[in-house]
Amino acid sequence: MQGDWGFRKLMSWLGCDGYLFPSNTKNTASQRGIVCTCKLCENCSTRLFNEQGTSKQILTSTSVSRTNSKTDCSTERIVGFNYVNEPIKFKSRPIKLSLYPEQLKYTKGGGFRIIEITNLGEQRIAIKVKSTNKKLFYAKPVFAFITSKSTTFIHIYRTNSESERPEKIVIHAVEVSHMETDPANSFNSLLGEFGEQFNIEIEINDKN
Repeated sequence: MQGDWGFRKLMSWLGCDGYLFPSNTKNTASQRGIVCTCKLCENCSTRLFNEQGTSKQILTSTSVSRTNSKTDCSTERIVGFNYVNEPIKFKSRPIKLSLYPEQLKYTKGGGFRIIEITNLGEQRIAIKVKSTNKKLFYAKPVFAFITSKSTTFIHIYRTNSESERPEKIVIHAVEVSHMETDPANSFNSLLGEFGEQFNIEIEINDKN
């Protein structure tokens, strides 16, 4: 049963909506095939995973399969962070974040502001902080993990500028496993292809 749970967790991370385990568990080769019934990973049905292999090895081998398959599998998922203002969501499993404040206010002289991000969900997530104007705004840290029910703080710095153009801070969030050690890797690998976007408006007044 423990092996089954590991496979179920793995396929959940990969975004599979449905999969079946063969009822005959007496495998002489100590291998078990996974039959994926979703449209997302067409190669899943032909892959075999060694039950004795580590989770890291399993994820690595599966990432190759998914990387080569660029199928936009369903209407519920959008592949890739293509544009900074494009919403990208798990409609079936939305990521729940609380952002405070909901708007950042600066003068033209710039300065620091702090964003509090709380993970209201049950899964560990990784975030990536961007802006619509990378010449004016800088975030520290850019990448971070947030465990369930915890809060992290992001410092946003604005340089001195006369620009009054409306801008946004954009936060991308993806679910990650407990094995991830670098949040940036979550956006450079399989798991970073899907996620949800949150925007914080920026207001600039006319004071210098």
